Amino acid sequence: MHSGGKMQAVILALLRPVCSLVTVCCQRQKAACFLLTFVCSMSILSLSSCSKPLGWDYFPLSNGAQADYSVEFAAPFVGVQKGKARERVDGRENIRGSDYYKVVSVTTGIPGAESQTNYFRKTEKGIYEIEGKHKDSPEFLAFPFPLVVGSEWTVSEAEGKYECRVESEESAEMWGKTYEHALKMTCHGQYKGKAIEMSEYLAKGVGAVKIVSRYSGVTIEFTLEGYKH
Repeated sequence: MHSGGKMQAVILALLRPVCSLVTVCCQRQKAACFLLTFVCSMSILSLSSCSKPLGWDYFPLSNGAQADYSVEFAAPFVGVQKGKARERVDGRENIRGSDYYKVVSVTTGIPGAESQTNYFRKTEKGIYEIEGKHKDSPEFLAFPFPLVVGSEWTVSEAEGKYECRVESEESAEMWGKTYEHALKMTCHGQYKGKAIEMSEYLAKGVGAVKIVSRYSGVTIEFTLEGYKH
């Protein structure tokens, strides 16, 4: 838990018994103590909601959530091709005793693009992932919590390994819409033995609003058009 989370836990631990005492007093002096009871209750609710690790709100996983993207694919001798992609949360699934969100991604308009299914588990330590095509492989940490500017971590999946970092927090504008306090993340490493670079913008309450990857001379760019949670 980050330092802010530790402090909130300490305050909650101190506040709860005080509020219990206030409740007892109010049973005797209802009119005089009503306001104090209300303040205690609201304080606990507020602190409890703030105890989530930093970065939690950038991954609003929920059943039925959906995001639509425009896709731009650029490759040598092929030029630029444009398509669409839809990512949706298609229920939940238990894998080896843990509960995961099943996320299905379908891309159209780009020749050769295949649908993908991956599984995500949201915990206090971060977002864990299992790739659908390597479902028998162990989960890996895709995003750690707390996730703040300067966070650095290594992603080790079945066919690649990347060094990632949160570079900045800034405004990101996509299709005329501005997402405030977006986290800009970059990764670089090896995928199937070849160099790969990626950048991604994450927005609070939304998720990924822009993803750009460069691999083996190919550049693929996803830009959010709309979403629902």
